[in-house]
Amino acid sequence: MAYLPVLAFAAAAAALLFATAADRAAQWGNFKNALRMLRRRARGMHIGHLRRIRPRRAVFWLLVLYLLSYIAVYQRVQDALAGELARNGIEEVAVGSLIIPHSAFFRRSYTADAGFSKSKTRARAEVAVRGSVWSGFDIAIDESGLAKIGKLAGKKFVFSYLTDVKILRPAIHAHMLQLQSAGQIEKYEIETFDNRGPYLIVALAADGADAQAAASQIARGLHTKLTRTDQLKVNQVVVKVVEPAAYLSGGGINILARGTAGNY
Repeated sequence: MAYLPVLAFAAAAAALLFATAADRAAQWGNFKNALRMLRRRARGMHIGHLRRIRPRRAVFWLLVLYLLSYIAVYQRVQDALAGELARNGIEEVAVGSLIIPHSAFFRRSYTADAGFSKSKTRARAEVAVRGSVWSGFDIAIDESGLAKIGKLAGKKFVFSYLTDVKILRPAIHAHMLQLQSAGQIEKYEIETFDNRGPYLIVALAADGADAQAAASQIARGLHTKLTRTDQLKVNQVVVKVVEPAAYLSGGGINILARGTAGNY
């Protein structure tokens, strides 16, 4: 974009010179002949290159592209996982090796086996991965995984409400189905639970709605329903509002906003 004024000036100057030239017809003919020659050369080079491509070379470049895409996914998932650890207050634990599916680049959700370390202590845990290289990755670590990672950091995660998960799930479904019946949301799912509380993925029904405001409102409403109305033990509710079109069609998760309610 920095060269755009220079290119515009050069194009204007060329146009002015052409308009004031006495042999405009000859110049136009030479220009068309040059275009024809370039097209012939391009077609010849294209056919020649195609003839020189050998199966071994094609397989080699396909393998290179596959490895590059795998490495890109691997590194982005590691970065997203480090960010998730930071949100849970355990930044001192390093993210180690990952075991992800060979087709991870083409998938929108899968489970990865992740390694974590601090000093000489190591642990592995399964994490849920959603998203893509283009839209970014969203990581969810369940309660057992957080407990393993927290032990490395010397932190004790107390899951005081986990015995009530069987009660929490139907209570959450009852509230979210009411929102769905009222036309506020199109679809939802309970993503996971951790020591804070439930994580939900929500697609809004209204196009063009304020995703951030809706995420915060849904999180507050659900947290109030669970803690005050139902008197259940929940520290925090996290609601992730996603792009409806991709989510409803099964094309992937693209998070537009994240709303939280409660204290942790």
